[in-house]
Parts: sequence; C-alpha cells; structure tokens
Amino acid sequence: MASKSGGSPIPTKKSTTNRNQSKSAFKALFHEERILCNHVLSSTRIADSCFAEIAKDDALSILKFPEQVAKSKKLSPEKMFRVLDLYDGISELWPEIEFFFSYELTSAVDSQAITSPIKPGEAIRMMLPDFEAAIFKESSKSPAPGGGIHPLTHYFSLSESYISSLIFDDNRVDLRRPWHR
Repeated sequence: MASKSGGSPIPTKKSTTNRNQSKSAFKALFHEERILCNHVLSSTRIADSCFAEIAKDDALSILKFPEQVAKSKKLSPEKMFRVLDLYDGISELWPEIEFFFSYELTSAVDSQAITSPIKPGEAIRMMLPDFEAAIFKESSKSPAPGGGIHPLTHYFSLSESYISSLIFDDNRVDLRRPWHR
C-alpha cells in the first residue's frame, strides 16, 4: 500500500517541519500586522478595525483551505495522512487564532476557525474504513528481505502509531468530535 507518489504517505519529519513553518509564518504574519496597527494608530478601536480589514481575508483563506481539501472527491486511504496532518496543523494554530481574532470585528475568522476542522475530521472518519480494507487486501507472498521486518508490517506500524498519537493524545487532535473552546 505504498503511496502512488513513490514515498510513504505517512507524515514524516519533513511534514512536521512544514507544519511548524506554517505555524511560524501564520504567527509572524499576523503578529507583525498587529504590532504595526497598534504602533501606527493610537486608538485601540481604530487599530482593531484596521487589523481586521488587513488580516481578515488572508486568515479566512488559510482557514478555508482544509475544508476545500476535505471536499475533494479523490480522497484515497493514501491521502488520509495528509488530511490528518492538515487537521493537526489547524488544531496547533488554535492558540494563535484565538489570540489574534477573538474580538467582534474578526468574528468571521473566529467562526471559520471553529468550523475549519469539521470537514477534514469527517473525511478522515470516512477514510479510516477504506484504509483498513486496503491493509487487509494487501497480501505479500514474498518474505521480508534479509529476514527482517516486512515492509507492510513496518508501514502498518507507522500508520497505527501516527493515528494513535493524533487521536489519543489529549493535547492533540480528537477525531471523535470537533474541537471546542
């Protein structure tokens, strides 16, 4: 059940690095805009209004992306890990989203942040049975090279480990229900 792109679809250190870079970029972009608005405009109300106008569209675009991915008709078991990674990335951004967008003028961003993980969560729940079926269909007639761990066993172990870390770690993703404040 190897990925069609040639590599393993299971998130690796590279995808974790990408997620961390995305989180840093999100934080830096909106943090710098917020500082600039506060510095240039003396009134808090005007600074809030200016920040909302500048940041709202970009934040909404970022937060709508996971929903667009989850709506794809071509979500195969191999893509489940990318959607899981996306879902996890959104949940990691929640403190920054809440910090920058938790006031009335940015309520649309706050609302989108709350609904953003719902579609990916639903897509993942729908992909899990397909993933399980794909693993059971995969049969290997050849022994592991050198008598070591069979590649399918290794793949399945990594998959289970990653899914478990996301589902059961209290500080991470809970696919059983959308996240709430």
